This record gives sequence, structure tokens and C-alpha cells, in this order.
Amino acid sequence: MKNKTLIILMMVVLLGSCSDKKVRIKKDLNKQEQDLTKGFNKEKADQLIGSYEKYIQAYPQDTINKSYIINATEYSILNNDADGALRFINQFLKEYPDDIRAPLMQFKKAIVYDLLKHDMLRSIAEYDIFIRTYPTHPLCRDAKNAILLLQDPEAYMDMVIEGQTGASKDSSVQN
Repeated sequence: MKNKTLIILMMVVLLGSCSDKKVRIKKDLNKQEQDLTKGFNKEKADQLIGSYEKYIQAYPQDTINKSYIINATEYSILNNDADGALRFINQFLKEYPDDIRAPLMQFKKAIVYDLLKHDMLRSIAEYDIFIRTYPTHPLCRDAKNAILLLQDPEAYMDMVIEGQTGASKDSSVQN
């Protein structure tokens, strides 16, 4: 009986210490996030991204990891780190394909290829994947417009002038 009690007590202490470590790491992440809101800089963002990665690896089943992957993606994009952003996007799409934010991550993937990697063909392919995978998503029109802009900027501008891109005529600047 004493052995069972001792084992249970040890498990409680062990679980408590693991939980305390997890709480400390989350507090540190929150502090790093708050520091970045005061003033963005690349070094702080890189440090936070590294902290996100360590947390995700240490606690792979934690539900907050979805948010950490998304945040790491955003900070990677802000740091012009296309490879880092794509790594997080791909991880998110692989691990959480049915998440409500998956379409936006796929859309961002196309944007990263376009604006950060300057790979027009891959960007078009990623927009096409978005359109085929999420055909009823509100961003489909934007994806189609982005493809047209990448393939034929003049034709796109003609459509903008004619008001055929889905942009509201009321949103134009009026004198």
C-alpha cells in the first residue's frame, strides 16, 4: 500500500513540475510577444519564432500550437524569411488541414511565393491549389485576380478600369 501511495505522490509531483515548466514557457512567450508589440525588430522576432518552435516541439499535442504556428508564419513574413514562413505554413496545412484557418494559410503560401520568393509560376500554382481546394471561399476571386495579374498585368488593369475584378466602384478615391 505504501508503494502505491509513493508512486502516486511521485506522479503528482512529476506532473506538477512539467505543468509549471509549461506555464513558465508560455509566460515567457507572452512577454516576448508583448515586447514585439512595443516595437518590432528582426532580432526579437527571430527569438520569438525560435521560442515558438521549441514550445511546439516540446508540447506537440497542445492546442495552442495552431496559434503559435500562425504567429511564427506572420513573423517570418515580416522578417522577409520566405523559407521560414513556408515551413510553418506547410506544417500547419499538414497537421491541421481541416482547421478553419487552413484556407488562409494556403492563400498566404501563394503570396509568399509571389512577394518574397518572386517565383511567379509557383505562386500561380499555389493560387490554383487554393481555388481547387476551397472553391467557395471568399478569397477565390482574389486568387483568380492574382493569377490574372501575374500572367497578364495589362489585362488585369483593363479589368480594374472596367470594374470587373469584383472591387467596388464606391471604394475608388473620388475628388
